[in-house]
Amino acid sequence: MMLESEMLDPVKTFFHGLGFVPLEEYRIVGKKVDLLCVCTKDRRVVAVELKLRDWKRGLRQCVQDAAFSNETYLAIWHRYADNVPKDLLSERGIGLITVNAEGISLVLEARKQRFDAIGIVELAEDPRLRS
Repeated sequence: MMLESEMLDPVKTFFHGLGFVPLEEYRIVGKKVDLLCVCTKDRRVVAVELKLRDWKRGLRQCVQDAAFSNETYLAIWHRYADNVPKDLLSERGIGLITVNAEGISLVLEARKQRFDAIGIVELAEDPRLRS
């Protein structure tokens, strides 16, 4: 059985390849985000919630994450992706990533929104916080 934690590395690798600094289980405004990806170059923040199959819980978390990110994604194990109503995610601007043993697939792009991420970007640039 796949664990949520095993989904983390392929998603981190994907965003790192796009120039983001991935921060695992990042605490912000009283909640933990599974993966907060920060691009220091263009000061963008992407929040990603990882779920094996509980897309409803992931959706609720993504809606909360939208308050402090430019883009928000739900990453779900590929076997359960057909259960996710993509129109519901799209209406809310939430993107969808599927994860399998070989890597990830970007199924639905998140809507970009304005958010001033300067404080988060400064933290991401601090070498003491990099893993």
